[in-house]
Amino acid sequence: MTPLTLDLPPEMRARLSEEAERRNVTESAFVHAVVEKALAAAEAGADQARSTADLSEPGEYRPRSSARMSCLELAGDLIGCVRSGTPDLATNPRYLEEAIERDAKAHNGGGRSQP
Repeated sequence: MTPLTLDLPPEMRARLSEEAERRNVTESAFVHAVVEKALAAAEAGADQARSTADLSEPGEYRPRSSARMSCLELAGDLIGCVRSGTPDLATNPRYLEEAIERDAKAHNGGGRSQP
């Protein structure tokens, strides 16, 4: 690869650092992905890169079939970003039952919900 020197205002540099950290990638990988996305959009004749591509993984360009985004696309960078300490949280039905009971008690003033 060939190095590129880029001058950024301090605020933009801070935003770049924060976004790269949020996505758990290096600043360089994030900039590569954004530039690739913009170039692909320009080549496709798109007005906006967001309307023609999904940047879910740094360095990966995926054409989108429609302008609407799914919930998975909207929250894709959030999936797996929190550790609960409970390895079977998503698969054990007991946790869902407990949450339903807590919610029912909160809404019924401590009484048990009726099925």
